[in-house]
Amino acid sequence: MTGRMATPQQSNGLVFAMHFIPVLNLLAMFMLHDAPQKNHTPKENAQYYIQRDTSALAHWIVVLGVLFALIGGVRTWLSYDSFLSEKMYSFYAFGDMGDSGMQLIKLSLLLIIAGYFIKVLGYVLLYNHRSAVFFIVTMNILLLVLTFLEVLPLAMLFSIAAFASFFVLMEIFHPALHNDDALLLTEPEIA
Repeated sequence: MTGRMATPQQSNGLVFAMHFIPVLNLLAMFMLHDAPQKNHTPKENAQYYIQRDTSALAHWIVVLGVLFALIGGVRTWLSYDSFLSEKMYSFYAFGDMGDSGMQLIKLSLLLIIAGYFIKVLGYVLLYNHRSAVFFIVTMNILLLVLTFLEVLPLAMLFSIAAFASFFVLMEIFHPALHNDDALLLTEPEIA
């Protein structure tokens, strides 16, 4: 997908993001299928891949990531606050969970809240630190599993999507060529 976008020098972030969304990926493929080639050699593709400007898409990813992390944290905090109210406490206490079960639920909610707010830091660090990508993906998977623990198959499905986001984040924030592709940039030009 990235190689097909490099050949016509297509830098539209929306088209790139469409490749990761089922059904829309077909539309993106058709849009690029007949696009005229601007890069004619693998070396030109490699140079374009490393030098392309993805800053607009990167900014949107960070802004939306921070926004959704804050919304998730606040939403969980509000549910935690209502959980601590007398009405909710008596409901759970009536279910014979006991104090240790209540403490476990409180601790889980606090960990989820902390995870959302720590993710904000991860999104801010995305620009300069490759490890922030690993951190965000790991936090997404952990938060999904903790949030949807009762519905584990749903948590696993969302976790697969979170893992796929790793590739998107790496392509946008820290593109790198590997193996033979990286050698293309070091080879001298043949006239």
